[in-house]
Amino acid sequence: MSDTSANLAMPYLLPSQAQKHVTHNAALDLLDAVVQLSVESRALTVPPALPGDGARYLVAAGATGDWDGQAGQVAVARGGGWAFVAPQPGWLLHDRDTGEVLVFDGSAWARPVPDTDNLAGVGINTGSDLVNRLAVSSPATLLSHDGAGHQLKINKAASAETASLLYQTGWSGRAEIGLAGNDDLALKVSPDGSAWTEALRTEAASGRVIVPQGAEIGGVLTGSAVQAGNLDQTLGVLLTVGAFGLGKGGGLPAPNNDADDCVVPGFNYRFSTSGANCPVANPYGSSLQVFAGTGGNRLQQLFVHSNGSDMWVRSSTDAGASWGTWDQIFTQGSILGAVSESSGTPTGAIFEAGANANGSYEKYASGYMVAWTERLIDVTATGAQTFNLPVTFVSDPAPVVSWCHDGTASPNAALHYSNIEGISVSNTHDSVAINLNSAGVADASAYKDTLRFCVQGRWF
Repeated sequence: MSDTSANLAMPYLLPSQAQKHVTHNAALDLLDAVVQLSVESRALTVPPALPGDGARYLVAAGATGDWDGQAGQVAVARGGGWAFVAPQPGWLLHDRDTGEVLVFDGSAWARPVPDTDNLAGVGINTGSDLVNRLAVSSPATLLSHDGAGHQLKINKAASAETASLLYQTGWSGRAEIGLAGNDDLALKVSPDGSAWTEALRTEAASGRVIVPQGAEIGGVLTGSAVQAGNLDQTLGVLLTVGAFGLGKGGGLPAPNNDADDCVVPGFNYRFSTSGANCPVANPYGSSLQVFAGTGGNRLQQLFVHSNGSDMWVRSSTDAGASWGTWDQIFTQGSILGAVSESSGTPTGAIFEAGANANGSYEKYASGYMVAWTERLIDVTATGAQTFNLPVTFVSDPAPVVSWCHDGTASPNAALHYSNIEGISVSNTHDSVAINLNSAGVADASAYKDTLRFCVQGRWF
């Protein structure tokens, strides 16, 4: 039988042993040192000069002096000296210096690994409760990867439940993002924790981003972050289909069908009835674009006729309070047409060309006009002859006439046409008058030819 115990090596009392109290007291000292083991420190390498009797220390690596070679041992101050106890695997130690509890694993002291599975709650620097079973009070919370990526997973039992992140101010909700009552990703906000506005939603089925709060305009759901209507000019909001005439077939109806009331910049106003203050009457089907000018309150309007070729433009320097006159923009389709004027100002096409039974003509927006007429005549005829013009000229300035013949049907043109006299435009300015005499005509039955007249003047 051994003289000491198996675990703590405490001395046994032996038969016929003298001074048995010494052996007994040594065993008690050992128990006093290691039972409920609590050390003053485990960081010292130099023994303290005046330790209290019974004070215990865990000798640090590299210790010197009386602790030399005792690293990892429990040093016990006893009677002015030191006793050392070798720890056994499984011993628990409380470090008063750091407040830590350590366990000896047979080679080193380490923190015990707690069983963290199925804990009722965990509070880090605060208390947990039945709802907040994990509670953290900290300036920040770090969740990092373990060699690759990292996911934060929030799972719910069914689609109708909620899986979200809730942001609070003073324990009152202000914003929430997540799956709230369905599987769409939604963002909602609140000014007081009671009244909530859903500001944004992404549909799970389609991925389409919508704003459910607000009225439905043209089939597009809108809200505070989206235009309230096609002409909403609120800064910072999203545009809807049809905003200011963009992307929507048919465009926007002009306000009251009055071009003067169209002052919001837009790309496709339209006139559904007889519009007012337009460059043409009854502009049904025509469109109007409004542009913001550079600086101040300047506006420009572009009117496109429903025929697709006629366009007009006008400007306002006072945000639509008063408009200038409509000026037509000529295109390949409108440069040639009916010319017209009002008080000397052109109001129609640039050029007009036409013809009738009396001949052909050209009219210009400037007022200049030229006309041609011709007729086959018997050059032996005598007296006054009249050639009607296809148009009528004004009298001031007086139109100018010139003439010629084809020179092919007569064997002696100089002779035949020497009898033409008094060529002039009639007093009504719609015909040319000449006078024929028979002098110098050799054969009254042989000569016919075409006479051509060109008249130049003005139509206004």
